[in-house]
Amino acid sequence: SSLLLDQMFTRVQKDGSSLERYHGILRINDKEGVDRESEQSLPGQVILSLRTVKPDGRILEPEQISNKDTVSMQGLEAGDLIEYEYITLKPPSGVKPNAYVTSQVYLFQDIEKPFHRTQWYIEWPDSIPMRFYEQNLPGPAKKGTTGALRWRDWDYRDMPRIAPEPDTPNKTLYVPLVEAVGGITWEDLGRYLKEGITGACQITPEVERRYAEAVGDAKTPEEKAGRIVTYLLKEVDSDRAMGWQDPTQVLLTRQGSRIPVAAAFLTLAGLPFDVLVAETVPDRVYRENLPRIGQFSIPILKV
Repeated sequence: SSLLLDQMFTRVQKDGSSLERYHGILRINDKEGVDRESEQSLPGQVILSLRTVKPDGRILEPEQISNKDTVSMQGLEAGDLIEYEYITLKPPSGVKPNAYVTSQVYLFQDIEKPFHRTQWYIEWPDSIPMRFYEQNLPGPAKKGTTGALRWRDWDYRDMPRIAPEPDTPNKTLYVPLVEAVGGITWEDLGRYLKEGITGACQITPEVERRYAEAVGDAKTPEEKAGRIVTYLLKEVDSDRAMGWQDPTQVLLTRQGSRIPVAAAFLTLAGLPFDVLVAETVPDRVYRENLPRIGQFSIPILKV
């Protein structure tokens, strides 16, 4: 299959929320494309159109079945077009008031299909200091100002498919792409992630009782820290739990994130600590990127 049109328009509001309107036209070239594209799932909240266009101009509406995650494109054959258009409304990221961060990078070339026309147009209020990361683009973006809005427009034609090779690295290392961040630094993102992991860290009688059970007669900071770790590894099944969870609930159910419980125990022990957020394997995909939610996801306590 080939992507004849890959077009996104983004409008960023003063509070950091955004409206995205996407329009795509996909040409089915062969049976493999029919098999791959016959079931469609669109990410938008408002679906404006989704239809099959036959070579003779006939339009076939898709079949929608309740309780089904995908939409079936009826009568899809080689030579047909699939046209789809949708709107996505995104709230502010929550990292910082009146700031913006893209939910994903925008790719202008791919390893799966060629792009005939690919475009991302973004406009934002000049109150948001927008920064962009651009990689391997075939040409510069157009840019300008309209009233109180600034805009950029990346618009490219005839971007061929990049054939993957054995041991090819992550495609975001080399395909043309752009991402945007406005008014957010790594320090802002770090504070946001830390708050989401530790929460209010409320000390309840149950937390105090379990803390006393964990440390026992330990005297030194090293002994207390060691017994806290041993106790939580034994008493709580973490099972890759992420984010903030109430320490009391975790202790009562013996399931959930150990990090907030450890933070509560360390607080009772009077041991200073900090929360770090890491990624499991360093990846050069992020070698020069702007702050991005989701890059770091593994919480670590530094005592």
